Amino acid sequence: MKTVITLPDVAGYITERAVWKLILELASSDISAGLLLSRQPGASAASPIIQPADISIDGDGWRVAATSQPATSADLVFSIGAIAFYAVMGVHAGGVLPRQGELGGAIPRISSAHASHTFSTLVYQCLQPDAAARPSIADIQQTAAEQIAAPCRHAPRITNHKGTTYARSLVKFWPEEMLTLLVLCLALFTAPRAMAQAVLDVTTEMAALVSRCIDLRQPHNAAKVSRAMERDMRWTMMDELPIDRQGECRQADDVDMLGLNDIGFGILQRHSGVTNASGRFRDGRDPRYKYSFIEITVRRGATVSYRLDGREGHQLFAIVPQDAAASYTAAIEGAELTVVEGVSYLLLQRELHTTDEFSLVVTNTSDRNMAFAVINYNSRSR
Repeated sequence: MKTVITLPDVAGYITERAVWKLILELASSDISAGLLLSRQPGASAASPIIQPADISIDGDGWRVAATSQPATSADLVFSIGAIAFYAVMGVHAGGVLPRQGELGGAIPRISSAHASHTFSTLVYQCLQPDAAARPSIADIQQTAAEQIAAPCRHAPRITNHKGTTYARSLVKFWPEEMLTLLVLCLALFTAPRAMAQAVLDVTTEMAALVSRCIDLRQPHNAAKVSRAMERDMRWTMMDELPIDRQGECRQADDVDMLGLNDIGFGILQRHSGVTNASGRFRDGRDPRYKYSFIEITVRRGATVSYRLDGREGHQLFAIVPQDAAASYTAAIEGAELTVVEGVSYLLLQRELHTTDEFSLVVTNTSDRNMAFAVINYNSRSR
């Protein structure tokens, strides 16, 4: 079970203020001190930059445990710029993890919609191909310290589906959507310890998938969600669900869709994934993936039932309706149900074997046809 939250888990969701703290930590770390004391200017820059996975949340700060160090102080400055860009934007500068002084293209600028001018300028300067044009470690330390000491800005780059800023989150560094899973953990406090740990382990990814589905309630978010999904390949489509001809909407039925399936299948096709369209499956039973999802429809007043198998270990399901005010029920026999802001979470009370079967039942008690996103975490633990 994963217990350490690393930078890749939260990149793209944390506030600029938190990233300033990370910048100061990198610029003030033992890595920086070691370079300034023992490295010679102009030394080889062949070693990789600090890896995002080397950076983790440590209490209310950051821990840097780099397995490889930049060769010079100028390389560290470049590394700081690359890490800061990735932390705020959720994607690497240049599209891939860059090496020291090597972006392979034009230097990207972070727009004012995503970060302050001071932050954008510092990152841009750190990524300059000419080492002499980059700021010094001392300059970075001073700028970061000043920004951390400045009054907190209440207009960070990212807001959740309610328009609430992540800077006001009750959990430092984490997006507010993750609070729903924390609430779920509290609700299941009396569950067996292994199950509680399983829920804690999936908080980050499950919350991200739920948040993206919620964002899709607004059509203008489709492109943003598609980009986020394309960067995150820890999921696959739950394409093995049989069609429920009694309860699902027909092609002629009027129903508002999230568009999740179109996004997911499009990404899989672009990445040489396979779907049932080609007679093969990349689905929730695929042992390569722990997360799977699908968008289903349920006619008004109807019930759909899906028989599932091939799961292994702990199972957590999230059911996200297209309409936040939808009236519906979701159930799996033997599962603990928790509803948080209209999203139903179902935690099975036992570990499964691949031969076990169970049914997911969703009933639409609304007065109109409704689409639902179904998300599954499948621990596959033995």
